[in-house]
Amino acid sequence: MLNKIKQFFKWSNPKRFFILLGGFLAAILSIVLGSTLYLNNNTNLSNEYGNGARIVAKVTDKNQNVVDDATLERATQNLTNQLSGGSGINGININLNGNGIFEATSSEVSSDSELEKFSQDVSQQANFIVTDINGKPLFFDGAFNQNTTIDYQNPSSIEWNRYQVPISPEGASVVLANNGSSNLVVKLADSNAQQQWALMTFNMSQNTTSSAIVFWYNLEEFVNIANQNQNNSDWNNAKFNPVNFAYVNNSPTTTQTGTDNQNTTLNNNLKTESIKANDYLIFFNNTTTLQNTESFTIPIEANNAIARNYSFKINSTAVDYDITVLASYFIQPLNGVNTFFKVQLAFAIAFALIALFLVITYGIFGLIGAFGLALFSFLNILFFTLLGGEWSPAVVAGSIIGFSFILDALIYYLDQIRKQVRRGETVIKAIKSVSKNSYVNLVDSSIIAIIVGTIFFYFGFRELKTFSLGFIISIFTNLIIMIFVIHFFVMISISLFNIENKLALIGIRKKSMSNLENKFISNLDFVKQSKFVNIGIVIFIVISLIVFSSLAGANQSALSGIETSIDFSGGSLVTISRDSNSQLLLSNETATQLKNALEQNTLLDNATIAIYPSQNNALNNVLEIKTSVQLSSSEINSLQDIVKNITGENTLTTYSFNANIISSLEAKSQTIAASIAFAIVLAFAGIYSLIRFRYAYSISLLIGILIQIIIMISVFVITRLPIDKYFLIAILAGLFYSTLNKFAIANRIKQITYKEFHNTQFDYLIIKQIVNRSIRENIVRNLYLNLAMIIISLVFLAFFGTVNISLIIGLILVVVTTFISTNFVTLIVYIKLEAFRHKRSRVRESRNFWASGKVEEQIFVGFNDYKQ
Repeated sequence: MLNKIKQFFKWSNPKRFFILLGGFLAAILSIVLGSTLYLNNNTNLSNEYGNGARIVAKVTDKNQNVVDDATLERATQNLTNQLSGGSGINGININLNGNGIFEATSSEVSSDSELEKFSQDVSQQANFIVTDINGKPLFFDGAFNQNTTIDYQNPSSIEWNRYQVPISPEGASVVLANNGSSNLVVKLADSNAQQQWALMTFNMSQNTTSSAIVFWYNLEEFVNIANQNQNNSDWNNAKFNPVNFAYVNNSPTTTQTGTDNQNTTLNNNLKTESIKANDYLIFFNNTTTLQNTESFTIPIEANNAIARNYSFKINSTAVDYDITVLASYFIQPLNGVNTFFKVQLAFAIAFALIALFLVITYGIFGLIGAFGLALFSFLNILFFTLLGGEWSPAVVAGSIIGFSFILDALIYYLDQIRKQVRRGETVIKAIKSVSKNSYVNLVDSSIIAIIVGTIFFYFGFRELKTFSLGFIISIFTNLIIMIFVIHFFVMISISLFNIENKLALIGIRKKSMSNLENKFISNLDFVKQSKFVNIGIVIFIVISLIVFSSLAGANQSALSGIETSIDFSGGSLVTISRDSNSQLLLSNETATQLKNALEQNTLLDNATIAIYPSQNNALNNVLEIKTSVQLSSSEINSLQDIVKNITGENTLTTYSFNANIISSLEAKSQTIAASIAFAIVLAFAGIYSLIRFRYAYSISLLIGILIQIIIMISVFVITRLPIDKYFLIAILAGLFYSTLNKFAIANRIKQITYKEFHNTQFDYLIIKQIVNRSIRENIVRNLYLNLAMIIISLVFLAFFGTVNISLIIGLILVVVTTFISTNFVTLIVYIKLEAFRHKRSRVRESRNFWASGKVEEQIFVGFNDYKQ
């Protein structure tokens, strides 16, 4: 019996065949069914790829004066926290235009009612109200008042702001409870508010009927929903008490009579179907003692995410500014309705080309690698979708970088196997040897990548967060595929296809067996050639400086030396729509006439003019004008005259004509965030390389990265490509990609040094030999990877509009400049610094620098003669 069990689990070719075939079919079936039944219906798209809505709004102080930039940033950050729960990546995007103006877009708005709700969420200040169990507010005009009566059946007559709890602006925060959950702490406005809170808690604790107090967020909206027709029955049964209405069975408790005629009181749950009551009712609490402190605790005992969301909402109820919506309208995908389909098609074409390359180069192993890449792509999309991520150009770029990560690991794995087999190793032994080394390097580089991605996520701006999220998910997926999938199927295929005797099946032929190394590569002196490359780099940077200084000098502005987007250069934003009080419509025909007439105006030569529907039926529209020119009052008047001529109206009293100056506030905010993330990652790379590879390589790495960034900026200066937020992402992607590449070759230098030169006295020629060899051993892998990345980028470039052109050109530059900076800058500087380090070490040794000057320990044979 035992032998039969052993025989059952013993490998045989039929079993290998069916496992291999079954694995392939299961993966293909999972990809097809998963994509068809789940991903197609659950993929969230940003407004670059999907529909959505945009709101243009103004922030003013309580005296209706435009706020300063600091208050604008604070207001939009509070709004982002309120709408997105603090994540800033779930479909809400806010851009600062400056001068009190901002734009808010949502990819989740698709109907007129949702657009109206979105406008209300942006502009209307919600309330934070405390009531008793009967729904009576306990504060009126900041003072405790237990005798307030309120007509919840007529919510439009209620002055909700007068029942607000007197709390400090941004006074709500999250604290950790003793059991590990999170509670809320809310700071009161002043000493008078503290006295009123103490009076309220004292009176409620003495209440013999009920000492319960209920904390509400946006009670006004909750009561409005309760008064809707579909809720008439429940609202009546709740006796028009919002506390009752919030619970199942329209009461906080239910009394049941048991078989013994004993009554049992059961607590009901909050409603989740007809209304999400927990969005409004924060907590139901019994007050038993006087609370005379500057803040009070709401013991919700929730997880941190829920607690933070409540704190953001409470903080939004006590602000010192007002938000007014200037225009609201629906937006279509920026580059057409089929843009995301083009993204998918570009991915498919790029994958097909890479898969073809792998199969031609590595045979059956390449086919398994292509299968792994397909599974990687599916799992990457699946994990991102399960996390509720939103697909945008930044996420696509992050996925491309993540794809390069697994492609690099795969090419290295397959190439090393082939090299060792060519040197005479058996396939099995080669795989085991390569797996041992490659997995250590893979885990090492993955940890570095996750740390860098986390830094980008926490310190970056919104697009950088989504970019980093894309490649962090890719890294985890990569580990799963490389360690568990690729290796497993490679091992199964060896015996199944008799690869030991049929090396041609993995791309190794007799001719290649006799020619172990490519003669051209083995004889090429990269260090010697580097001087020509470095001269070219210097010339290129000088040319860019000449171009920059010429344009900046001619226009008397440093910003003129570079081409920038409107977010970076500033300009004007004009929206033209019918006034909401006029009951008139701006038809698509009239809007088109206005657009054509405005396009003829020389003021708007480089402007973007677009028509957006403000209603789903497109009967009413908004005309939006964005230009890099800061329009003066007279120029705005001339645009108004054009509108008058086209519409035939002498005045624009029935129109809403909003013209606002756009500053570079958003660009400054993004640049500061990117600079902080860049500095932290650069410091991390420097410290990590200092610990792993000593100061010579640490300094060389930092110099190489900085030169690479300068080259990338120089390309944009010379080609006049616009510098925008996507360019910043490309710069940081270059930092990430370049750092990993430089660490990989440093690891190879370290391995060669310890294995073959550990007893050698180092000088310039020895170090040069080690560096040249490291480059040669990695050159094929780097060329394959770089070629693949350029092909992927060119495919996306061919599908114009799928990814921002600055970003895709930036990714191509990342690949090219990383190759140049690593092989011809970093390693050349390293040779000189490492030679200097060893020279200094020999000098110190010759001067007995390390000698202690003390009597050496007496040696006894067989006791402490460790050297013998």
